[in-house]
Amino acid sequence: MQEQINYLSRQELADNHQKHDIQLIIDRLALERDDLRNKLEQLNRTYDNCVMEISRERAQMDSHNKHHTKLIVFKILHQKLEGMINARKQDAMNEFYTYCRFDEKCHDTLRQFVNVLDRLGKYKMRIALKQWY
Repeated sequence: MQEQINYLSRQELADNHQKHDIQLIIDRLALERDDLRNKLEQLNRTYDNCVMEISRERAQMDSHNKHHTKLIVFKILHQKLEGMINARKQDAMNEFYTYCRFDEKCHDTLRQFVNVLDRLGKYKMRIALKQWY
């Protein structure tokens, strides 16, 4: 019986050591779990910050793209308007040239008409003078 008591005492002592070892393992695992939870929370915050920063950069890029698109549209519109203005200037210059040619022809025709009338007048005056004398 004493042997059984000794055996059970040793068994209890071994069980207590095992219980203590298991408790240490449980405590260590609980600390590790808490560390992992803290790291997970920190990583979640980091992820949220990264998502926020990416969203902000995307919004900024969209804003820059819209501004750049407006500048390109303005540039194209400006080029088209300049082309139209240049075409209108060229048409005006062509019209002016055509008018100048027409005006020159009119002056030449009037000059010829005046010369013809002048010669006709001189001719009639000569005839009238010859008849008078």
